[in-house]
Amino acid sequence: MNVAFSTTLLILGLLPGIVFWNSYLSGKFPKQINGASTVAELSLYAFLAVPINAVALWVVRNDSRMVRLDTVLEIVTGEAGKNVSTVAANVQSSWQFAVVAYVLLIAGCYAAGSLLRRLVWALRLDVRFRLLQMKNAWYYLLQGRHPGFPRHVLPYADILVEHPAPEGSRLYRGLVSSFAPTDTGEIKELVLKDARRGKGRGSAFQWADVPGDHFILLGPTIHSINIHYLYFTPPKKKWERVWYEAKAFLRSFLFEEP
Repeated sequence: MNVAFSTTLLILGLLPGIVFWNSYLSGKFPKQINGASTVAELSLYAFLAVPINAVALWVVRNDSRMVRLDTVLEIVTGEAGKNVSTVAANVQSSWQFAVVAYVLLIAGCYAAGSLLRRLVWALRLDVRFRLLQMKNAWYYLLQGRHPGFPRHVLPYADILVEHPAPEGSRLYRGLVSSFAPTDTGEIKELVLKDARRGKGRGSAFQWADVPGDHFILLGPTIHSINIHYLYFTPPKKKWERVWYEAKAFLRSFLFEEP
């Protein structure tokens, strides 16, 4: 009974850190790209949960509706049997408030994680600070997210793909829309928009449109990738540039655009 209750308390204690971190690693920062091991991730959950729970307990420290800490300790240590009536009365009078407060804490952790992710993305802090960067280098290469680059970057790629005989190698070109990594950090699949396929050789070479809205290339078939970036130059006049940057920041924060 005490072991099960202690385990439940441990899980509930870690849950705020779990929710916060998984909320942060969503959207433009997918969890698969972070590259953290299971042990490191569990350690991070505990590292985040400690200050979050400390702040939460500080906020409700003087609220008489909250479950008393000594009551919780008595239950965990098995001393509740000595004061059953007192412990039961305290739990009965405060459990509803405790449940509501905990649900609000979890919701707040989710909102805080999402807010932090949007701020890091919109302010491009992951580009400036190595600590905030994703572990997978493909993320920045394929998205054109580099220091000194403007916000609006269009990453176009020429991709040489190996096909089984008799087709052999083929060259594809298109706008990199998204990609999925493997657990080892390689490209699992890469998605192109407005894809075209190279046909012919020498002077007879030409590009042919590939039908469809998105063209998916499987990572193991990719032999090489040549990326070139197209971007929109911001206005040079001071106030036009300020207005341009303000709109870009707002759209980046709200819609997580580059």
